[in-house]
Order: sequence, then C-alpha cells, then structure tokens
Amino acid sequence: MPTPGTPVIRNIDDIKGPVKGLEFVHFADAQWMRATKGIPVGRKLPKRGLTIECTKSQHGGMLLMARCGGAPGEVCITQLVWKDGRLVYQCSCTKLGGDGRPPPEGCKLVIRRTPVIGFGCEAETCTGTCRFQIILSGGRLYLHCRCQ
Repeated sequence: MPTPGTPVIRNIDDIKGPVKGLEFVHFADAQWMRATKGIPVGRKLPKRGLTIECTKSQHGGMLLMARCGGAPGEVCITQLVWKDGRLVYQCSCTKLGGDGRPPPEGCKLVIRRTPVIGFGCEAETCTGTCRFQIILSGGRLYLHCRCQ
C-alpha cells in the first residue's frame, strides 16, 4: 500500500495487473530504446488530447506521466487503467457544467507488455487514422497519439 503523498512508480516489467495509485511508469534504457524504435518524430506538441511526458530518471531510464488537455472551459482528468493485459491511458474532459466525454482526438495511448514491450495508438472514437509521434518541445520529450 503506497504511503499517502508518495508517487507510485513501477517498471513496465513489474506491472502484471492493476496497480492502485500508479502515477509513473518506468522504462529502463534498453526497454525505452526497443519500445520507441520506429516511432515517427513530430514537430509541434498539440494543445488538446492525451500526451505522455517522458522525463529522464535520476536512476537511469525514463519516467512516463500522462496528462490531457481539452478546449477552453473544460476540465480534464487522466486515468491509467489495466485492460486486456495492457496499460491504457484514458482522458476524460468535462465542460464546466457538462458531462464527461472522450478526448477530442478519439484515440487512446496503450503500453503493450507482450509479446514485446511497446507503445500503441488505437482508435476509440476516431473515424480517421490514429497517428503516434514522439515530439521534442521546449527541451522535453513527449509521446502523443491523435486522430487525423
């Protein structure tokens, strides 16, 4: 059981089911290199939708933390859920005084554990194509999945 106020961090290899209070997912350097190989590089960080911020860990590797943004006048929350043997980042936005709705991009970001650790960008409500990118912006690294 996590101590209140202490962030919960787990390496991707150690996550085999739901983890209560999970805030950060850690990738060792070798895991990170394999998982991100071949992901296209984008130029600009979108303002809306689900983004994973990637930060170098002081112990080596990368720490991943999700955030989501909506349109002006909306409040958004991010959830990391265990579903079908994968970690799925979900974003839900609510207009002030309105009901929750799926993220505007209509795609979800997924971390696969098997057969090989990697990332996915899958349609949820997107009627186009979900595009996955790594974006370097303001000296920070981000993963972003969006509907085109």
